[in-house]
Amino acid sequence: MQLLTCRTYIHKEGLRQQQLFHCITSTTFYLILLTSGVLDNLKDYTVKALVNAVDHLGTVASKLTDLFDQQSSDISTMELRASCVSQQLLTCRTYIDKEGLRQQQLLAVIPLHHKHYILPNSVNKR
Repeated sequence: MQLLTCRTYIHKEGLRQQQLFHCITSTTFYLILLTSGVLDNLKDYTVKALVNAVDHLGTVASKLTDLFDQQSSDISTMELRASCVSQQLLTCRTYIDKEGLRQQQLLAVIPLHHKHYILPNSVNKR
C-alpha cells in the first residue's frame, strides 16, 4: 500500500509541477504580451507627442514669420513716410533759401555811380 501511495504521490506531484510549469509559462507569456503591448502603446504615445510638438513648432514658426513680415512691412512704410517728409523739408529749405536771397537782392543798395568812374581810393589799391 505504501508503494501505491508513493506512486500516487509522485504522480500527483508530477501533475502539480506540470500545472505550475504551465502556470509559469502562461504567466510569462502574458507578461511578454503585456510588456509588448505597453511598449507599443508607449511607442504610439511618443510618436504622437513628437508629431504634436513638431506641428506646434511649425505653427509658432509660421505665426512668427507672419508677424516678422508685418513688422518689416510697417518699418518699410515708416521709412518711406520719413523719406517723403525729409524730401518735403529739403524742398521747403531750398525754397526758403532762394526766397531769402531774392529778398536780399531786392534790399541790396544799388550804387549811385557807374563803374567806369574811378574813385581816388581804388587807384591806390591797384
